[in-house]
Amino acid sequence: MSPLARWIATVVASLITAFLFAALSYHYGLPLIQTEQASADRVVLAGVVATVVGAVVALPLAWWAGREKPPSSRPASGAVAQHSATVQGVETSHIQLRDIGSGAKVNLFSPVAGPATAGAKPDTVSVHGDIRFAGPGVVAGKIKGGIHFHESTATLPARSSVRSLPRDLADFTGRDPEIAQLVDALKAGSRNGAVAVAIHAIDGMAGIGKTTLAVHFAHQMAADYHDLFFLDLRAHTKDQLPMDPGEALEILLTTIGIRGKRIPALLEARAARWRTELADRKALLILDNAASAEQVRPLLPGSSGCFVLITSRARLMGLDGLSSLTLGTLNPDDAVELFTRIVGPQHIADDLDLVSVVVRRCGFLPLAIRLAAAWLRHHRAKSVTDLLDRFTDTLGPVLAAFHLSYCDLDEAEQLMFRRLGLHPGLTFTGRTAAVLADVTRDRALTLLNELYERHLIKEPAGGRYQFHDLIRDYARTLAHREDSEFEREAAVRRLLGHYLAAVDEQMRAQDFAWFDDELPNLLPCARNAIERADEGYAWQLPRALAVVLQMRGLYRQARTLHLGALDAAHAHGDHLGEAGAHMELAIVDRETGDHQAACTHARRALDLYADSGDLKGRAGALAELGVLDRETGDHTAARTHLTQALDLYTDLHNAIGQANAFIALGVLDRETGDYEAARVHIREALELYAACNSRLGQANAHYDLGILDRLAQAYLAARDQLTTALRLYTEIHNQAGCANAHVELGDLASKRRELAEARQHWRASLDLYVVIESPRAEDVRQRLRENRYLPSRQGMDS
Repeated sequence: MSPLARWIATVVASLITAFLFAALSYHYGLPLIQTEQASADRVVLAGVVATVVGAVVALPLAWWAGREKPPSSRPASGAVAQHSATVQGVETSHIQLRDIGSGAKVNLFSPVAGPATAGAKPDTVSVHGDIRFAGPGVVAGKIKGGIHFHESTATLPARSSVRSLPRDLADFTGRDPEIAQLVDALKAGSRNGAVAVAIHAIDGMAGIGKTTLAVHFAHQMAADYHDLFFLDLRAHTKDQLPMDPGEALEILLTTIGIRGKRIPALLEARAARWRTELADRKALLILDNAASAEQVRPLLPGSSGCFVLITSRARLMGLDGLSSLTLGTLNPDDAVELFTRIVGPQHIADDLDLVSVVVRRCGFLPLAIRLAAAWLRHHRAKSVTDLLDRFTDTLGPVLAAFHLSYCDLDEAEQLMFRRLGLHPGLTFTGRTAAVLADVTRDRALTLLNELYERHLIKEPAGGRYQFHDLIRDYARTLAHREDSEFEREAAVRRLLGHYLAAVDEQMRAQDFAWFDDELPNLLPCARNAIERADEGYAWQLPRALAVVLQMRGLYRQARTLHLGALDAAHAHGDHLGEAGAHMELAIVDRETGDHQAACTHARRALDLYADSGDLKGRAGALAELGVLDRETGDHTAARTHLTQALDLYTDLHNAIGQANAFIALGVLDRETGDYEAARVHIREALELYAACNSRLGQANAHYDLGILDRLAQAYLAARDQLTTALRLYTEIHNQAGCANAHVELGDLASKRRELAEARQHWRASLDLYVVIESPRAEDVRQRLRENRYLPSRQGMDS
């Protein structure tokens, strides 16, 4: 912009700014006073208006001078068009803001048609001051100096690619027609300029080689794709539910770096975010072991640059644009070649004619052929004739191959195979295998390696093993046929005891990340203990998991487990077990809004603890009743119950119990208007939590102190306390705590008229509340709907 245009723009902008600021103040009811934020807003608004006016003034001046083109006439290049900036709802294109003053907040974004790709040359932002990058935009904090947009000669750094495929098999054999069909489909889409994502399904019976073909094809096409995704949807994994589409989307989004609160809660929103992230990616996605079209549909990309391969035992109906490939058995020549490649041609040079008999006995199924070939490869002194002699005609081809491999194991390996079949969970490690087989961990790892080499187990992640679905069923069948009920029960009880001790150990160490891998095993184990009414674990293991389930908002799973635990404890006449289950159900019901049921459980727990003489349990029940009284408005009863609980905990020298009671009393003081007493109680709790190194307790105390500071209008102190609480909740994977902290931070930002920040926190809390099915979600929706600055957005707030 020329100096003359800049001077004219400044003069006109000053007049327009005064008018606009007055109009905005009148509209929103803001007092026209000289606050720091109001002054900053006025200065920023002046800069924006100056830019708009300057751009208009520059047009005739540039034409007259013949030496400057207005920014708006500059063509966009590459993937990024002209930049824009938004300040308090006023938008202008291609701005230059100078001297906008200290303390102003500016949001800059690039409204491009799609995300920038590697190699594009967007305009860059040069800002002196506090600046951070967020998604496709830049958020500037305190600004010193100017903001300048200018064409950059640098390119964006290449985005890291995803490579989550399992390893390809070096001895992959055959399937040339099927691979050619998939390749032709890819080429046809390219030739026709397809605008829709290419979706292909590979269906067929178990053991036919669907996953192996999909993975092999993906490796063959790897050079043509930036990203390669693989996800097992668990349709036919015994004792495991098929993966929910929401869970699958969470895993996929996490794989590309979208984590935690950035993942929407609603299924539709997650699917939309997934499609958006893949819009500019050239990706190949394998959805393995799918159950139905309904399970798969939300996971499909929307970009023509993506190729989706789905494997399923069933033919998937109802997916638009789906091309299906039904996989049959190997043809005889390919079956012989596969067998030969695994065993080695030299070993069977004299028995080539008999190899065709072997593969026929295997039903030409790749899984059975691999097991039979693995047996011969491990027995160099044996011949194909010996292999045939060991086959049985009474079993089907797959079971015959399983039987052959199993009979070839030594006694210790066979025992390990059968014991692993008893594991209620999905995966196992060297430690859990050792517990099941009652051997040392080193011995267990040796045995696991033997099973792995013989293709009886697979290793999806380092140190974590898994059965093929069919082999798991076979191992479990053998365990029930060859081992006594006493032996089976002893093995499972050792495993449950190991998990109970491990949960206690991890809770004491506050290593909550351990549960990420083990919770899918712990929940089936707890259900197993309840189904068998195991006196040692049916109510002990669910209660050990209670805090983790609460922190993660898994209230439905928790209620199911605790109801089962209650029935089991009652059947065994264990009154303390019943009381513990009633306590956990009271907490779950309170958290999910059913206060009447919660009170019933808490009172029953109090009676059982009193009858049993358990003072610690009685104190816990009194504290829970006090919290319930407070939440239902009976403050007098609440104080009585909480004071009784505190006295009992003090007599027992139970620091955590005392801290919990202090926190509850502090909240009660706050609700009754005694902020000074509330602060004293909560700070006493914080000191006790810190002395016990309880991060959960410290997070709760900081959270409640933040609310007190907000009520006292000490907004900066409140933000510090709540931010600390949110950090601690995040570290320990406490979804409910994170949601509550986001609500308070949103309310705090709203008080400070930082409305965009408020909406961001409220949306984060809504996402979490929906995931954990909290009744507080509706309160947050109401906040978003009622906020007249930020109207509700369809699909998120309704």
